[in-house]
Amino acid sequence: MADFVSLTCPSCGSRLQVTNDLEMFACGYCGNELVVRRGGGIVSLAPVVAGLDKVQQSVVNVGIGVDRTASELAIQRLRQDLHGLEQEWQEVDAEKSIGIGAGIVGLVLGWLAIANDSGAVGPVILVFGIIALLAYFGGERGKSAKKAVLKAKMQKIGEEINYHQLKLASH
Repeated sequence: MADFVSLTCPSCGSRLQVTNDLEMFACGYCGNELVVRRGGGIVSLAPVVAGLDKVQQSVVNVGIGVDRTASELAIQRLRQDLHGLEQEWQEVDAEKSIGIGAGIVGLVLGWLAIANDSGAVGPVILVFGIIALLAYFGGERGKSAKKAVLKAKMQKIGEEINYHQLKLASH
């Protein structure tokens, strides 16, 4: 049995003698790095770059899989966030305000008390009615401000969901 095998460089075609202990070397003629492949009684040479291309493609494929998984998880999380904001919106809508009812009742009772000359009670009830109405309208402005913030957050989340869905569609 020979201590070496004669092979041809796949890059430049030169005759090379490869010993049994070599697994990788550079061609003495062209300088390209080569990998010695042994299997099933066959010995062959392949450029190291070809092996690196396979590794690089594997890394790219893994990266695509990671990006896909990250987008899928992001969409799930964003949908949960969106659901939470929708619930907050409903809670803001459901906030009861007794201000308008109390304000109207206070104004009517105050006016009646003043009309009947009930002394200091009428103006106090009237002021109470005015305060209740102001509180109601101030509360409505607060609700509007809360809804504006919620709407902006919901739009941003919607844009992020669209971004991730486009990423998934491109893979």
